[in-house]
Amino acid sequence: MLLILLMTGYELPSKQWLPSITAQYEGKCKTNASSLVALPVTTETPRLKGYIVYDCDDHHSGPCGGWSDRMSGMFSAYVISVLLHKHFLVRCTRSFNLTDYFIPNSIDWKYNSSLLVDMSSKYHNFFCKTPNAIKEKNLTSLKHLFTKDVDFVRINWDYIKHFREFQGIKKVIPWVSDLPFADIYLKFFNTLFKPTKIITEAVNKIVKNVTKLACAHIRMGKSDTIIWDSTHTEEKQLKHVWIFLKTMEETNHSIFIATDAQFVRNTAKALFKHLLETKGRILHIDQRAGGDGLFGGYTKVFVDFFVLTKCDVLLLTKSGFGMMSAYLSIKSSDLYCLTPYEVVPCSRYTLQRFYPTQILSPV
Repeated sequence: MLLILLMTGYELPSKQWLPSITAQYEGKCKTNASSLVALPVTTETPRLKGYIVYDCDDHHSGPCGGWSDRMSGMFSAYVISVLLHKHFLVRCTRSFNLTDYFIPNSIDWKYNSSLLVDMSSKYHNFFCKTPNAIKEKNLTSLKHLFTKDVDFVRINWDYIKHFREFQGIKKVIPWVSDLPFADIYLKFFNTLFKPTKIITEAVNKIVKNVTKLACAHIRMGKSDTIIWDSTHTEEKQLKHVWIFLKTMEETNHSIFIATDAQFVRNTAKALFKHLLETKGRILHIDQRAGGDGLFGGYTKVFVDFFVLTKCDVLLLTKSGFGMMSAYLSIKSSDLYCLTPYEVVPCSRYTLQRFYPTQILSPV
């Protein structure tokens, strides 16, 4: 019941749910971050019946995707649950248990297997797919797709473009229509998730006593560190990153690097006198890794992610991980993006068009 109470668009008399800020957001819109978290108390709520469970576990084979894929999938599953007046839960235990790193904020999304007692269930795999019920933008089709008491869904794309064309969407979950793409994720994340104490303390340890922080997320893709991945950034492009960060260092910025390649990490240590970084093994969260340091490696993923949300200057490469960190930043950060030939200014409000491939997939 708390799910719809907090996140749907039912209004109290004379109190507007949330102002629209879509106009003129092409890199110019300055959003009050607190307005994306504050939620009014209402008394009109439909009764919730059944469950939509975002699924990423080992009961079913196949990938879930990296952190940005999982965030997009959880968002899409959440909106489906609101449209169908169902409870939203998360079962995410592939590689690690999400509850080791995040706890519920305003909504208790933790999955418990005891739910399945005397309940019908079905698993739906929409990895890299858009189901016809979403394409048809029809609530009846959506109801016919999710007919069980508990529907498990694996998704790694967001369906914002389709959701916005559902009839009556503004009455049920208006912020999906009203907010820019980046602010939708900021609101969604801050309403559902809080980092655990171990993550918060590790982040604070890195950023404490830092006056000005310049960061870069350098996603190389295929390298000696993660050999199965596809290439995201060419090694020859890194010279533009190092020149940019050297300039930042000369203007008294502390430097923080997050990367998926050990050779990049080693180069950064050699280049910068006071480099800030998260200790731990480099891992990809959809990679089945073995050996020592797994907990520390997955902790590093999320500490890196949250440090990137706190930067005064942030340089991104082609990666959903970095883009998502920019979406969740509550600072008025100076944002820059790496192209094949240079570093250029960009905006969190236009990133999904700056990298116009299926990164975060606003399909």
